[in-house]
Amino acid sequence: MKKIGMYVAMIGLIGATAVRAVAADEARWHQLTNQAQTLYQKGHLMDAMRFAGEALQVAEATFGSSDPYTARSLELVAILHLAQGQFSQAIPLAQRVLTIREQTAGPEPLLLAQAAMLLARTHALEEQVEQAEPLARRALDIRERAVGADHLLVADSLVLLAKLSVLQKQMPEAEQQYRRALTILESTLGFRHPLLAKMLIAEADFYVLWNQAERAEPLARRALAIRRKTAGPEHVLAAEALMLLAKIHLLEDRAELAEPLAQQALVIREKSLGMNAPLVARSLDMLSEIALRQGRLAQAELFARRSAAITQRLISQETPPLEDPLRSDGTLPYQLDLPAAGLVQEAEGSPSPQRDFALMAESFRNRAQVYVALGEYSEAEGLFQEALRVYEKAGGVNPDGLADALNDYAQLLRKMGRTPEADAVVVRARAIRSTQ
Repeated sequence: MKKIGMYVAMIGLIGATAVRAVAADEARWHQLTNQAQTLYQKGHLMDAMRFAGEALQVAEATFGSSDPYTARSLELVAILHLAQGQFSQAIPLAQRVLTIREQTAGPEPLLLAQAAMLLARTHALEEQVEQAEPLARRALDIRERAVGADHLLVADSLVLLAKLSVLQKQMPEAEQQYRRALTILESTLGFRHPLLAKMLIAEADFYVLWNQAERAEPLARRALAIRRKTAGPEHVLAAEALMLLAKIHLLEDRAELAEPLAQQALVIREKSLGMNAPLVARSLDMLSEIALRQGRLAQAELFARRSAAITQRLISQETPPLEDPLRSDGTLPYQLDLPAAGLVQEAEGSPSPQRDFALMAESFRNRAQVYVALGEYSEAEGLFQEALRVYEKAGGVNPDGLADALNDYAQLLRKMGRTPEADAVVVRARAIRSTQ
């Protein structure tokens, strides 16, 4: 009997030790995950990835490859890949998250919807619409049944579906999805919430893409008013709204109204982000375009040269710096069309190095157009070639921009009497358009 008692005590001691070990590993997982999230929110992506990767290792070793803890770590690592523009690397991770959630979500269907949205967004960023759309619709259906048709999570799904509709050139359907999402936000948050401004800008951008400036302008004005009120008139989020409104006025061929808005945005960005930030170059590009339209060629060239100096400095780096993730005041546990719930940041500008490269390419293209207007064709050709090179480096983030740059380059080649080369460039542009 004594021996049996000793065995029982030993087994109990071993069990208690194992429980304490698991508890210690669980605490370690929470610590690593929280650290990764904090670093992500501050924009320190590489450091965040290091902590998130270690958390994933702890989760898999402690809880197994199909545990909810592992799913959460996989989700975080996938998000960090997305934030760095590494879309193809995020897809298998997001797929694993969805598989685990399908097995373990049980009475928490919103976790399943969140996983479906993560994978849908990842496919969408790769412009794999056929894979993304059924996932987004599945998430929408789950969310509508779980929280009702007028919830913010439903609006989140609608925004992604609207973007997928745009990729498929289904503009009326996209418009309906944007409008329904906007209605949900207005009824849920009121008319002055920072998240509403984000939604208004998304819908205004859609109308700009559709060349409907008269519909875009009131939305952009509302967004600007909200951001000036909630973030402050000197905040970079206000600058983003100013730039959108300036773009709308250019679409309306009202450069005289666009110029003061772009000037205001430039001052804010220089003060908040520094003189050499990518978004400063974007403001300079717009001011160059405005001056060009008004026939002020010398001033257009000055703006273009300064933008080019910023761009050259950034493009010489293997990975350009991201804009500071400046957040608005009224954050939520989730935000419209962000990679996943729980990691909140509303930033003006590019969320990935690839998108920074796409902005740089557009800067080269704009400067090339200035030199075309000046009649300096050889200088313009070099800039167009640089723009095309950088668009390629952007990894297909903006295929429409690449196609536009090719068409502009073809026009230059025709001006230079190089028609066969121009025709070949146009063929390439058409091939890119045909895939959109």
